[in-house]
Amino acid sequence: IKTARRYHHVNGNPQRHTLITFKNAFHGRSLGAISATDQAKMRDGFEPLLPGFDYVKFNDLEGALAKIDDETAGFLVETVQGEGGMTAG
Repeated sequence: IKTARRYHHVNGNPQRHTLITFKNAFHGRSLGAISATDQAKMRDGFEPLLPGFDYVKFNDLEGALAKIDDETAGFLVETVQGEGGMTAG
């Protein structure tokens, strides 16, 4: 999260701060990582969360590509979705 946002800031594109992540993914227990998940069971009780995340269905390339815009900094991917269930990809 920090690397993607910092990269675009240093390169003159501070508006590129949004990360696209996948529904039911798990990225950790820090506030940033909790903000990156769409799972209510992980987010409840930690609001307000960090802004700047869009969520798409895992294994939906067209849906993910459609989310890319002038504010996109990158993708955050849990390559094997253990927390959200094993998702074939």
